[in-house]
Amino acid sequence: MSKLTKMKHSAKYYNELGLIYFKQKEFDNSIKSLSKAADLNPYEPMYFNNLGVAYFEKENYVQAIKAFQTTINLGHGTAGAFNSLAGAYLSNSQPKEASEYYKKAVELDPICAECFRNLGVAYLENKEFKESINALQTAINLGYKTAGCFRDLAYSYGSDDNATEAIKWYKEAIKLNPDDPCLFNDIGMVYSDIGKFDEAIESYKKATSLDDSNAVYWGNLGFVFHMTKQFEKSIEVYAVATALSPLDIEYSLGLLASKKSLLSQEKAETLDVSKPLLDKTEHVDVLGDMETSDDTGMITKPDSETP
Repeated sequence: MSKLTKMKHSAKYYNELGLIYFKQKEFDNSIKSLSKAADLNPYEPMYFNNLGVAYFEKENYVQAIKAFQTTINLGHGTAGAFNSLAGAYLSNSQPKEASEYYKKAVELDPICAECFRNLGVAYLENKEFKESINALQTAINLGYKTAGCFRDLAYSYGSDDNATEAIKWYKEAIKLNPDDPCLFNDIGMVYSDIGKFDEAIESYKKATSLDDSNAVYWGNLGFVFHMTKQFEKSIEVYAVATALSPLDIEYSLGLLASKKSLLSQEKAETLDVSKPLLDKTEHVDVLGDMETSDDTGMITKPDSETP
């Protein structure tokens, strides 16, 4: 007789059954079994924690929050428990609440690199950029050195108007993940913002080469070409962006603006601006007061005006 059969109809039985369903990604059945375990023994925090994880995977964040909160209320107030609760709040688009519980997690475990990384993300989503920078830098110092963490730190620096540090950390992220077009698009935006258009163009080109189906990358490249008065190129790439995302009016307007700018540029180039233009009538009148005196073609004043 198996261990599970011996425990049949007990809280432990339903907890084990729920974990089996969870591993098989049958989350509805997992939740049903884990809920039964929690009903049979409402004083065991482990059952509520497992139930919270199952709800989280099911993307039912409201129920996950309730389960994780019960876990803590039953005395299991560990850094991991607060980290899980905060994660549910963050996934439920409540970054302020998430940051409060992540702070509790790092207070309980000040060397939890993952907790600091998550705290940084919560601060970032709440637009608290200086706090995000501090938390993410701490996570990195504790060993959490991933492309995603570097990217979040770079974005935080960029949002805090520190382009130098933003570029530095985007480059670190690219070293770890050189095939991620998002990283090249992001660093291109920083270059564009500070007027380094050549670097921006190269970054956006790399992004489009890695993912030629993303209209955003083409649109950003078109914008920089337009800003540098390379209108033929901006028309070409804006056309690609418009084809990929025809309902996005921004690309259509960019395409139209580049076409108008190119037309104006071509008209200006047909004019010889090195010579002043004279009124034709005045020009004829002046010549009417003059005549040629000999075969040399030299223009002289009429005899009547000669002293």
